[in-house]
Amino acid sequence: MVVAAAIGAIAVAVAAYLVWSGLKTPPSLAGPAPVTDLPVTAQPVDDARDVQLAPVEGDPIQLESPVAGRVTSLDCERGQTWAPGGSNLAIDGQALVNLDTSVPLWRDIEPGAKGADVEALQAALTSLGFDLTATGRFDLATRQAVAELLKRNGRQPADGGTLAAADFFWLPPAGAMAGQCALSPGQTVQAGDAAITTMPTLAEVRVKDLPADLVSGPRVLEVDGLTVPVDGTGAVTGAEALTALTASASYQALANAADAAAPWGAVLRLAEPVTVYPLPPSAIEMGQGADGCVQASDGTALPVTVVASQMGRSFVAFPAGAPPEQVRAEPDRGLTCG
Repeated sequence: MVVAAAIGAIAVAVAAYLVWSGLKTPPSLAGPAPVTDLPVTAQPVDDARDVQLAPVEGDPIQLESPVAGRVTSLDCERGQTWAPGGSNLAIDGQALVNLDTSVPLWRDIEPGAKGADVEALQAALTSLGFDLTATGRFDLATRQAVAELLKRNGRQPADGGTLAAADFFWLPPAGAMAGQCALSPGQTVQAGDAAITTMPTLAEVRVKDLPADLVSGPRVLEVDGLTVPVDGTGAVTGAEALTALTASASYQALANAADAAAPWGAVLRLAEPVTVYPLPPSAIEMGQGADGCVQASDGTALPVTVVASQMGRSFVAFPAGAPPEQVRAEPDRGLTCG
């Protein structure tokens, strides 16, 4: 009993000393200090999303031979692109030069002639790299470009500078992809006979189930390394973009698939990344819609717009100017931005 009483007395004395001396808890046993301020750091975001595409196909086009004769050369396979400026078909030993004009060459064009077909010819030649001015007149520079294009394909220009419509195989703008080859070497054809039937071309491509929480801004689609613009409704309608998508490997695989409903994937992202600042939702006093306030470490209230939210973070922009270096982790209740 004496020993127990002595031990108790010692314990009381030690406790009294600790209280008297104000001894603090060792740092190793202390909990983390509360976070009151958060750093504000910039982060680029392109808001990339994996999406599925829905193709809308147009009708195939039948392309015709402009002249009668015997097929002496033919370069045609399903899925092959007949490109402007080259030649895939020769009749009676004369190569027909592919040319994609918005107005088909319906006549022989004499020097000095004017018209919409001449303007279309000049536009097609310019797209092939010839330095021309679209005057709508079959001038010397246009005649020289035509002569050079014919020579590249082993043809001699007509005397007097006249363009012979029968020297050219008309293609729709941006060329054509063969779906069915209607001719074969040695076959005799008449002017107007079908030469090829094009594969169905894309009239439109649309994003299925467009996400509702996209960051606002111009967007593009990435497909097989191609980047094409897409409008705010998720549709691609531009002729050049649709031609590029028609030729893409993934669309060709889809077009040849037995299952017409096979998936066609792409990435939808902002055309240019935007700069945002990630913050925890607790640091933002929300107002109406996507607008809110944060409180700088000096107490200043600053307006923000919540651009996106992801994985427990809100990505904000500072519409009024440069962001502060730090904001309070928990702003004052009822904080408003005037």
